[in-house]
Amino acid sequence: MLIDQPLEITCVFSDGSRAAFSLDGLPNPLLARQLATGLVDVIHPHGTSDSAGTVNHYVQAIRGMARTLAAQGFTGGLDQLRRGRLAQYLMGCSGGREACTRAMIEAFGQAGGSLADGVLELAAGRNFNVQPNHHALPPYSETEWQRLGDLCRRLVEESYAAHRQALISVAHGQHPAEGGWTPQNLRWLLATVGPVSISEFGRNVGISAALVHRRGGFHDATQALFPHLEVLVAYRLLFGIYSGIVPDGIEDLVTQDVDWAGDSTILLSYVKGRTAAESLNLPRRAVRLLEQWLAHSALLRSFVPPDEGRKLWLGLSRAGGDRRVRQFDRVAIQRWVQRHQLVGDDGQPLKIHRSRIRTTHEAMRDKSTWTGSGRATIDPNHTPAVEGDHYLTAATPAQQRAVEAVIEDAQHDLLRRSHPPTVITEEEAAALAEGYPQLVADLVSSTTR
Repeated sequence: MLIDQPLEITCVFSDGSRAAFSLDGLPNPLLARQLATGLVDVIHPHGTSDSAGTVNHYVQAIRGMARTLAAQGFTGGLDQLRRGRLAQYLMGCSGGREACTRAMIEAFGQAGGSLADGVLELAAGRNFNVQPNHHALPPYSETEWQRLGDLCRRLVEESYAAHRQALISVAHGQHPAEGGWTPQNLRWLLATVGPVSISEFGRNVGISAALVHRRGGFHDATQALFPHLEVLVAYRLLFGIYSGIVPDGIEDLVTQDVDWAGDSTILLSYVKGRTAAESLNLPRRAVRLLEQWLAHSALLRSFVPPDEGRKLWLGLSRAGGDRRVRQFDRVAIQRWVQRHQLVGDDGQPLKIHRSRIRTTHEAMRDKSTWTGSGRATIDPNHTPAVEGDHYLTAATPAQQRAVEAVIEDAQHDLLRRSHPPTVITEEEAAALAEGYPQLVADLVSSTTR
């Protein structure tokens, strides 16, 4: 909740804890309030920020922006902030503060707030300051990798099967006011009016939201027809497992990046955080998953504005709601892990790092493809030494044994080649052939003795 006098934000998180953050006394209260308005949509239950520590980072970003711009003589609101000044400010921020500021401005603009030309596009774009990560995470163990993949596949398959069944029932449904309150008719109405809140759905039927809730079936119908955050997490993690694309490349994909090159081949274009555009011929499993996702999200995509419909990963923030997912951060993923009781080898909730998924994907690759120019499909920005450090030394026990076997074979070949070849004359070869039967007989007799 946003309170004006004095300016502050109060929060109630999913675990029942509460926190309040004061924004009073800043040199530019208008700018602070507008940023705080965007922050409201980032915090649970509207967004995925669900802890006092996370919200505090956003509050510090509001204070920093208000004070910095005021010191430069800017005292207006976000509607008066020009693209150039915003870019200058973001370039001077730390990586974390820049990310928080971008998220609040984007949320403010998407909620209907007035912004100058180009500001929303800049806020939704790529960060100027990339937070460095000098420590490559080791790949997941084979058992952890298997558990993660199995969970994602199960959720994806079950949700898509329910979606297809819901679409079939829509074809035979009618308005609940005429045909009765049945699951089939609820799905028909939602497929007609789109994802709406429970209050809006009640107005379409002519009853109150409380009565809709008592009769039941609304949340199940919404969950079946439209993909929500629970399913979206599974699709995106599974796509990373199948394709091995960098996390920021998956994050920013739009439908125009998908280029069909036949019935079973996709050339996917994506942008990596520290480099220019790249492309990848997707593996067959990733192609099928992407094809299924486009079919799964097609109905929801038909009800959103064209600009938002271009986003590849489109879903509702929760089943039974009408808000779309705006952020896909580590907090949302870890809550997903806890809900599904996904644990690591240590028995604790498995920590999901999307960059670690990429590392494990590369570690699991068939070694027979690591020849010639195949390394370009791993990472064209790495030297062979860096790739060796990231993808060979960080291997599972089974793969480590395979690498050691390859090294032993290579050493054996080198030793064999170091001995000079044995050359014999024709006379020596004839003498050897003549005495060969006797030599074999002597060996047999010595063996039997």
